[in-house]
Amino acid sequence: MSLIDFSRKRGIFSDPKLQQEFHENGYVIVPFISQTQIDELFAVYKQCYPDGVEGFFSTTFANNVEHRELVNKSIREVCSKEINELFHDFKILFSSFIVKATGEKSRLIMHQDMTLVDEDYFSGINIWCPMIDLNETNGAIEVLPKSHRFYKTYRGSSIPDIYDNVKDEVRSLMQPCYLKAGEAIIFDQSIIHNSPPNLSDAERPTINTFVAHADSRIKICYWDKENHGNEVEIFEQEDDFLAKFENFGHNIFNRPNIGKSLGLFPYDFPKLTVEQVERELNVTISRGEAQTEPNEKETWWSRVFAK
Repeated sequence: MSLIDFSRKRGIFSDPKLQQEFHENGYVIVPFISQTQIDELFAVYKQCYPDGVEGFFSTTFANNVEHRELVNKSIREVCSKEINELFHDFKILFSSFIVKATGEKSRLIMHQDMTLVDEDYFSGINIWCPMIDLNETNGAIEVLPKSHRFYKTYRGSSIPDIYDNVKDEVRSLMQPCYLKAGEAIIFDQSIIHNSPPNLSDAERPTINTFVAHADSRIKICYWDKENHGNEVEIFEQEDDFLAKFENFGHNIFNRPNIGKSLGLFPYDFPKLTVEQVERELNVTISRGEAQTEPNEKETWWSRVFAK
């Protein structure tokens, strides 16, 4: 099986070279915002969370709706010029702070983000920008290039990962991205990524903005294994879904409580194998002793919503 061809995907990058690199590797790294803009956004963060946060924290999933709205509005306003220069025919769907406090509980285990658009034609895209320099100790993002092209998948809290059988092998290939403050990694939400714990003596704050093609609609997936073992239910949502989805603050594993059900769709994704990963990425993976990640039996959803 060869990697997915993205030729029919509708791109949004203004620079064709960036668009080509994004489709090929699943991410690009670009200069994004200035220190002045970082300082302005950091003031917003301290206004909302003067005492800091615990573990891994994202305002996307915060129970305080006022904080979610203020952060979303502030990031979009501060970064609007840069985002408009990067993209065309796009829309901004949500912006948030993603913060790692110090300690092992800030680890974000390997995952792919939930499906949010129809990935036959569009890409769900994160603009992820640290507010401090990243290094080997403070929880840099790590990615597996080209992993967004293994399979077309449906992804969500109730759906198992395609890489369940090859986690150790995939983890050995992850590439850390030591961004400087104000640089951004712009990545496809279906790329495999993770971040180790922040073991420094200070918080690691970042901003994240979700963008997509202007014609895309938000679509999320839910798998009721007991009643629909071979099918996934897809729900179409309004553009303000990430601001209003109540399940984020309650039980992310329940059937969505908002949106229009589009019905059931076949769930027939194979699991990745070591041989396929080696073939598609042209690598040789060591079959040494497995290095199991702490809390490996947890899903990344469990880690985010463990309160």
